Amino acid sequence: MPDDRLREQMSWLIQNRDEALRIVPMESRHIPAVMVIEKQVQFEPWTEKIFRKEIEKNFSLCFVIERGRNSSEKSIVIGYLCAEKILDEVHLNNIAVARNFQRCGYGKALLGFLLSAAIREEASVIHLEVREDNIAAIKLYESFGFKITGKRPDYYNSAHGKCSAILMSLRL
Repeated sequence: MPDDRLREQMSWLIQNRDEALRIVPMESRHIPAVMVIEKQVQFEPWTEKIFRKEIEKNFSLCFVIERGRNSSEKSIVIGYLCAEKILDEVHLNNIAVARNFQRCGYGKALLGFLLSAAIREEASVIHLEVREDNIAAIKLYESFGFKITGKRPDYYNSAHGKCSAILMSLRL
């Protein structure tokens, strides 16, 4: 995980109607809240152990978006993402926003933050896979300039059988 100097550079803050939103590196203390969201929105959720391993990797880019009214109020995690940088490539492995906060721009904020981090880390490309039935996510990725580069048939399990993965990439 990044040192404290980088942690400050990688934190992001916006003010929205007296509401503070911060994107910060994911830490162990965030995992219980992340797990609630993960179980809420993912058909095959990651385990707590997977998240713990992710944040321990030197090449991980894991962040949460926190919401609070002011600095004295306890903030709540409303979304997160986990990516990894290997050589000059970033792979987005997991991104989610709590159901009651979806379609409010928080996923867009997380993705934009990842793009900034990838550029800062001198990555040349970001790759991801997305369920072919997740139209909202595909549109979000396309709005950032991601292009479809392939398809993995029957990649994901779903309540109705198998679902293909759409492969997408963005050259930086």
